[in-house]
Amino acid sequence: MTCGTRDRLPARLNSWLGAMTEAHPPPAPGGHRIKLRYITQAKTRPPGFVVKCSRPDELPESYKRYLVNGLRDHFDMPGTPIRLFFRSQGDQNPWKERKFHTPAAGCESTRKRTPGSKAGGNGAQGTRHGIAGAVSAPGEPAVRSYSGAACLSV
Repeated sequence: MTCGTRDRLPARLNSWLGAMTEAHPPPAPGGHRIKLRYITQAKTRPPGFVVKCSRPDELPESYKRYLVNGLRDHFDMPGTPIRLFFRSQGDQNPWKERKFHTPAAGCESTRKRTPGSKAGGNGAQGTRHGIAGAVSAPGEPAVRSYSGAACLSV
């Protein structure tokens, strides 16, 4: 890749980025890993590159210089000014605002073991499909066990 050419080589750039991050992974400030996802060439004169990553504001300047010097060295561009921009993909995540469903306590999705169950068993020994009927007093709702979890049946 020479300075001023209109060639855009995303496959070679992404394999280069993978090799660079494998040789020297980005730091994890505050215990949160920074993931460099991909790189693309945005400009040719001077060469400008955009790196999509997580937490671009937390990436240290020393790691940015490491990538710029690696670009110069690998693609044979000594003395060429290289612009490197880091962008977040946080606003492009379709699940960013999604609320996670938490199942109600005491229903079948909570895995509780009954006193007579074995580890890994269904908690209702000798019953078909793990359903055990409990005897209740007349007028009381029946309590059934599904795979070891109790649910109230009205």
